[in-house]
Amino acid sequence: EGSETVWVRHIDSAGNSSSPTRFDFTYDTSAPNQITSLVRNDGIGTDNDGSVQFKVVFADTVAAGSVSADDFDITFGGGATMNGTASVTPSSGTGDTFYLTVPYTGEGTVSVNVASTATIEDLAGNTSVSFNGLVSPAAVNVDTVAPTVSISTDDMYLNIGDSAILTFTFSEPVGGSFGDGDINLNGLGTLSGLAASGGDPATTTTWTATLTAAVSTDTANVISVATGAF
Repeated sequence: EGSETVWVRHIDSAGNSSSPTRFDFTYDTSAPNQITSLVRNDGIGTDNDGSVQFKVVFADTVAAGSVSADDFDITFGGGATMNGTASVTPSSGTGDTFYLTVPYTGEGTVSVNVASTATIEDLAGNTSVSFNGLVSPAAVNVDTVAPTVSISTDDMYLNIGDSAILTFTFSEPVGGSFGDGDINLNGLGTLSGLAASGGDPATTTTWTATLTAAVSTDTANVISVATGAF
């Protein structure tokens, strides 16, 4: 395999010879069977917009029309599932870099690798039989399920100046996205000491705060958390 040069000269029956003509070509009988990298396109390990894109770079220039979503093993974990049809771009021309877009729903993981049975065609028309030398699968944590919260208190009935401990229990950790400004007290009083139980907002699902009443009231159905606050 490699670059080759052939010189051609034409001679007629009278023995007249033409000037030589040069032909350059590349001889290639090896099918494409390696990729050099497979990563999420933007390099981020989490996603929540319902569609994640992976970038795959082949070791050879291949025909875009021969690369499809069927050439990839797409695996879902946890509660994540396919939500539509995966697609590959570009779909025409030639190149070594392609983008696989995977639509999903739910919460879990999406993992991608080139399938061992992928049928990829290079510029010489060689079609892959099996892929080897594959890099590790690219995996992304995905989540399109919004967290929910419930609110409880250790004292439902407060007089002016009384205090109660409010507990906010989330369906999953919300990190540092939750703060005092997200809590609507509806004029009931003031809030202080909001903190994640255990100290780590990245892992805890429970937050507590102290409410000091400015009016005498029943706290039931009064306190709320703003929509889209976390």
